[in-house]
Amino acid sequence: MNFWYHMYGEDVGTMNLIIRTDTDNTTIWTRTGSQGNSWKQGMRTIRSQDPYVIVIEAIIGSFVRPVIALDDIEIYEDECPHPVACNFEADFCEWTSTGWILQLGKGSIPSKDHTTDTETGRYAALNEETGTLISPDYNYTKNEYCLNFWYFLEGDRNTGLKVQRVEQTAPDMATVVWADVAEPNHRGQWMHSRASIENLLSGDYNIVILGNKANASTAVAVDDVAIEDGACPPYGSCNFERDFCTWRNMKPPISSGLQWIRNSGSIVSSNTGPKIDHTTGSAAGWYIYMDGNYGRQGQTAVLESENLHYSPQACFKYWYHMYGWGSGSLQVSYVNHSDSKIYDVMKITGSQGNNWYPVKRLVKGLPSTYRIRFIGIKGWSGDLALDDILIQDDTCDEPQITTPPPTETPPTDWDCDFEAGDFCTWLNGRWLESPGWTKSSGVSERTHGRPDHERQCLGPIRILRSCQWYR
Repeated sequence: MNFWYHMYGEDVGTMNLIIRTDTDNTTIWTRTGSQGNSWKQGMRTIRSQDPYVIVIEAIIGSFVRPVIALDDIEIYEDECPHPVACNFEADFCEWTSTGWILQLGKGSIPSKDHTTDTETGRYAALNEETGTLISPDYNYTKNEYCLNFWYFLEGDRNTGLKVQRVEQTAPDMATVVWADVAEPNHRGQWMHSRASIENLLSGDYNIVILGNKANASTAVAVDDVAIEDGACPPYGSCNFERDFCTWRNMKPPISSGLQWIRNSGSIVSSNTGPKIDHTTGSAAGWYIYMDGNYGRQGQTAVLESENLHYSPQACFKYWYHMYGWGSGSLQVSYVNHSDSKIYDVMKITGSQGNNWYPVKRLVKGLPSTYRIRFIGIKGWSGDLALDDILIQDDTCDEPQITTPPPTETPPTDWDCDFEAGDFCTWLNGRWLESPGWTKSSGVSERTHGRPDHERQCLGPIRILRSCQWYR
């Protein structure tokens, strides 16, 4: 089943795709909250041994002007394509599984999948002490790809997950490109991350997801795996042109119910937000914002990063837009992964003007693993917006780009810049040498005087008189 949907606005509500039989209702797809001011594609393979009815359910939230729309529903008598993505709802999507099973959320850890956020959703769960998920033999036509995935870890530090690049002819020579371990005495949660898979054109490679756990009381799970063209952006960085990258809105009690919303152009409900993004400088570019016309004063929207390992110091860079009377505050903090303590970095309060402004802050004493939070605190009115988040290891200095010196071309007998008042070794046929006009004299419409190329000022230029250029 293929369809297009549109969900936009703070607390816009929920949309569900339900398979209804005589004995059961099963939610196989769901989305909650704003998905951005654009049409999105939904796709799901339906499997049932019994006759069924497809129910598309929309539950309106408390947003003042909710917008949930549906278009272009198509049903095919075949599976949905999954060449580079897998949500594990139906199968392993051609990934080779050893030690992993497809698991329902109900009665398990985790209790919900990531795709549907329901107990009836499925994910890949590690069922043995160690296990591998090996990617299909994709036709790699580029040298770099980005593995985008969600994962869940709960247990001690012997519970972990790795992403490896493995050459098919040398499976024992695996290159680890990403790794994480569980934090003791902490409940697990679905986390988003990416891993760059590079140098794929130098051989035949597979992507291997390797899980390990100490005992049956610990949990390792993976969901919503996708392979995208190009290298991944730096960890923790995002320009919001495509999605939220690895950043996510936090639910209560961490936030008080407000959300950061991805948007392009002007904000529908406000005149105080940006009209263009910072990345592209156009209304077609994307940014995120917290709606100042929704909620109560003091309510918060919390945006949290993936686990980051830039330590012991890193530079937090981002662009913000805060405009309008009573715009509220923007607070930046980080959370120590090992003990969940929160450390404040900085806070900006009140209207700053109708422009995008940069922030660059070197933060020292960072723990080995942490998550950054951008906390929007609602004022009386006015919107908060963010764009181009970049977390840079160790320093705030701009990367040094080495420009090679220009190639020196040896002079020839045919070179001429016409500055000496003659034609050098060139023969003058129908060309007329004409001095450029000064700024005070204006520019002749007849000679079309303009700055010469060499000096970029008004100097001698050449015009062609009585000659057919076009032949």
